[in-house]
Amino acid sequence: MTPPLRPLLLLCLLAGLAPFAAGAAGDPRAGRWAHEGSAHPTDPRVVWGRLDNGLRYALLPHAGAPQRVNMKLIVLAGSVDESDAELGLAHFTEHMAFHGSAEMDALQMLAFFRRLGAEYGSDVNAYTTFDSTTYSLDFRENDPRFLADGLRFFRGVAGSIKFESAVIDRERRVIFAEKRNRTGISDLGTEATLPVIFRGASFAHHSPIGTDETLRTFRREQFLEFYRRNYRPDLMVLVAAGDFDAAALEQVVREKFSSLPKPTTPVPTRTAGRPEIRGMRAGVYRVSGIGSAETLAASVVPLAPRSDPREVQLHLWRSNLAMELFSHRLRYLIPGAGAPQASYEVIMNLASVVASVSVPGSAWTQGVLGLDQAVREVLKRGFTAAEVGEFRTRYLEFTRHQIEQLPVMDPAELCTQLADSITEHTVFNGPAAELAWTADWLNRLKPDELNRAFRDLWQPDAMAFHVTGDVDLELKPDDLVKTVQKNRRGEISYFLPPPPKDEPFVLKKPGPTATLAETRAVPELGAELLRLTNNVRVNFIPTKNEPGLVHAIIRIGDGLLTMPGQRPALKEFGLNTLMGSGTIFYQPDELAQIIDRRLLAFSFDLADNDAFAFRGQMAARNLETFLGIATEIVRSPKFNPYAHQEQRMRAAMGRAGSTMGFGEGQRQMMDHLFQGDARFMSGTPKDYASLGVADVRQWMEPALTAGYLEVTIVGDIPREAALTAVTRTLGTLAPRAATKDRALPPLPVKVAAPAGFRRFEFIGELNLGMVRGNWPVTGRIDARANAALQVLSKLVEFRIRSEVRDARGFSYGPSTAFDPYGGFDDFGMMQATIDCTPADAQQVAQLVQDTAATFAATGADAEEFEGGRGIVRSQLRQGFKDNGFLVNLFKRAQERPGRIDEILALHTGLVDQLTLEEVNAWAAKIFPVTNARTIMIVPKPFVGIFDGTRQ
Repeated sequence: MTPPLRPLLLLCLLAGLAPFAAGAAGDPRAGRWAHEGSAHPTDPRVVWGRLDNGLRYALLPHAGAPQRVNMKLIVLAGSVDESDAELGLAHFTEHMAFHGSAEMDALQMLAFFRRLGAEYGSDVNAYTTFDSTTYSLDFRENDPRFLADGLRFFRGVAGSIKFESAVIDRERRVIFAEKRNRTGISDLGTEATLPVIFRGASFAHHSPIGTDETLRTFRREQFLEFYRRNYRPDLMVLVAAGDFDAAALEQVVREKFSSLPKPTTPVPTRTAGRPEIRGMRAGVYRVSGIGSAETLAASVVPLAPRSDPREVQLHLWRSNLAMELFSHRLRYLIPGAGAPQASYEVIMNLASVVASVSVPGSAWTQGVLGLDQAVREVLKRGFTAAEVGEFRTRYLEFTRHQIEQLPVMDPAELCTQLADSITEHTVFNGPAAELAWTADWLNRLKPDELNRAFRDLWQPDAMAFHVTGDVDLELKPDDLVKTVQKNRRGEISYFLPPPPKDEPFVLKKPGPTATLAETRAVPELGAELLRLTNNVRVNFIPTKNEPGLVHAIIRIGDGLLTMPGQRPALKEFGLNTLMGSGTIFYQPDELAQIIDRRLLAFSFDLADNDAFAFRGQMAARNLETFLGIATEIVRSPKFNPYAHQEQRMRAAMGRAGSTMGFGEGQRQMMDHLFQGDARFMSGTPKDYASLGVADVRQWMEPALTAGYLEVTIVGDIPREAALTAVTRTLGTLAPRAATKDRALPPLPVKVAAPAGFRRFEFIGELNLGMVRGNWPVTGRIDARANAALQVLSKLVEFRIRSEVRDARGFSYGPSTAFDPYGGFDDFGMMQATIDCTPADAQQVAQLVQDTAATFAATGADAEEFEGGRGIVRSQLRQGFKDNGFLVNLFKRAQERPGRIDEILALHTGLVDQLTLEEVNAWAAKIFPVTNARTIMIVPKPFVGIFDGTRQ
């Protein structure tokens, strides 16, 4: 696990792409594997090969995820291989690869992806970085015919993309839509930092997405020239990992790709520029009207060559861990600052460290000087043994989990690691070896090692500083440098980190322990449903999907179903009042420390609508800790008035801070759709001010202390261990409600807004807009209906994508989803979300409504139906192998009569029983114009946040 990425690498994401990974110096374009001529062995499972034309392949058989296969075609050319007149052409070429080749025309590609049950963006994807372009296919079934067709698709990408002029012009609009989505304030500010941090490096001026000027003028001849120059077999590598016969797949690779002509010219040389990273430097990117600023400090050093793959891996760990420790320190070293982050990355053999905090725009000096002083304080005094020990323990735990999961590792993750080793030109030793090295290193880690790593990375006399945000018009880059230099004449204040606490959780004063009252086995799924004598319900599903790990959900009471009155603020921060109050025996910070140390994930929420829910993921040995924390909270819930005031203030500040942007527009949309129903509306300032701690207690306390309680546990834990953990915790609670009987039925969900169009405006960035199509679904929605509606969502997405994106280029990523509104059995919502320019919003809204209405009248054809059903079938098949899916599938297993029968039906092929007529009947019911609420969310004209100025 690495620290959260700094926005530095969002530049790569401007093209919707993967960020750069760290690697050792080397030339992946030399045509040789990194392990050739090396004394260090590679992973023996990999089949390495090279064709006569120079194309290489690496095939890694892995049967841990049955039938799953991931394939990638790597082209070792990216945005740094563009001339100044070609900026954005590598990424544009990637887009054109999906519009037809001599191997597969566009319609054949679409048919293939539908047969595959694949979705764009997840199963079918591509991304462009500074130095490579990668195409990816994820197969949920390892049918040799599918794999052969996948290789045929890659063969077309490798040698025969069509580049039709009309398609180029159409896709140009899609590229601009993507660029529009990826050029918000943070993205533009990030792009402005690169030439400052990496001064003189050519890649700093080669954003993969390109520039408006170049994108507008690209001609077919330029594509053909770039393609001829860079899409050559000696710059391509085919990578695959998963459940396949390596010899058979190798034979198909050779058959498909040997016909690519061997290049007759040398590989083009790259111009890296002349990085000037020795002196102190600064930059300013001004954005008026937002009130805040992000301040950043960075340092760059050339990456030292390392031939030992073990040392490459450990250098990465040292650097990442040192920066995560530093990020942790920033939380309290700069009072009043927000969003502290620090990370280590490598771009084009330049190692960079970046740290940032957010401050009010007028207080930019506090952020810049705070970062500079924090860096110098660590350089002078280093990290403490207590700090290092805490993080070492945490990472050891995580590494053990990773080692346990190696046998069932996701092929896509394995294929990505193999592909990264190729683009980084490092020896691929395999995850087992790397994790073993990591565990050994962590066991022996001392503070001096991380302190040396920190000192190697931060060069105080060659640091870069940058400010992005609402700062004075007169602020110049030289002002930042002079401010830092002047401040350095003084002494460094010493910040002593508080010693970490490692308190185990102990359930204080538990009551009598309940015993097992009844049990029911579900042998078809290996599940067991149990009830304790205090009426706590337990759903237990043991799996080996994630060795050593457990997922759990504890659902209590009725949640939103019984939320009193018109008090929308209750759901917005009432739950935080409870969590911020601690328990009788544990203070909030003590609970937070235990959760941070013992659990991989933890939340308390209303996401299910019909219950308060504790959710967690943890090592199996920490299941009792998770259950115990929930038990401690619900046994005698605390609602501290001071905690309530603090949470109310935070909620009000957060709401005030989000009045600009899409968030406000989406709140207006929900208030419009569900006017009068506080369960789905947003609170007003008056609601916030009037909500007292007694209101929160009145709603939550009865449910928490005595309401119906059902816990679902899925994962790698023996039955007796799981049952012991439950009885020692939840089993000590007072008797719970036996059922969810209510005095009154819950208020049904009803869309109050009339059919038609509605426009909502927000204050924000002027070039971003969104259209949301909403089609309410009423009536009983059982498992079969839900499955049919999920298939229908894929079909209408096909249609909207074809009309809005492919035919007209209005949008980059239109999507459609059906939300069954869990807990409300008679209501759901079909929703289409389309990004667009504000100027296009009205036209897009009309197009979305008309496309859906046409679908209602004509229905889908057989090919569309099979494509949509194939996606849902594949997702469902994979879901039954995923613990996160299973824990949510079973969470109402005892609460709802007949739920187990529904789950069994899904498992045994309910989706295959659906008919085209059935799905078309739903389309005819849902998509008429009379049922459509089409919302446009756009910025207010001339009131938004204008483009910033860069210095």
